[in-house]
Amino acid sequence: MGQISINLTDNDKLALKKEAKKQKKSLSEFCRERILNPHKQIPSEKSTEFIHNADIDKKLTTLNKNLIVLFNEIKALQQNQLEMRKQIYYNSSYLYFLTHELFADNPEIAHKIDEKIKNLNFNYDNSSTDKNIK
Repeated sequence: MGQISINLTDNDKLALKKEAKKQKKSLSEFCRERILNPHKQIPSEKSTEFIHNADIDKKLTTLNKNLIVLFNEIKALQQNQLEMRKQIYYNSSYLYFLTHELFADNPEIAHKIDEKIKNLNFNYDNSSTDKNIK
């Protein structure tokens, strides 16, 4: 293998040493690669920063998509919960109506059944408005 001698300025030597150190190579190994592969691009801080920013953008995009999916799931759950509460309210109202029809001749029993239903914590109320749905 032959030797090549190049006269460099001190600034050039420092720049080459710095770049070799970044790539974790010896100065001679780094210079050999640069001479044999002159068109090989050296990753600079800006290019790695660009790659890092692109990676962050990709992760943020994925996070944003996941948050949208999560938000839609929460919205659907809230809607289902509201529908279930409405159904419980309507069922309890229907139950109230049935108990008072069945025990029309004995309102004490109907009242006791009402109290038992209220104790089940279904937000049961004998009025017929949606205001009681909480």
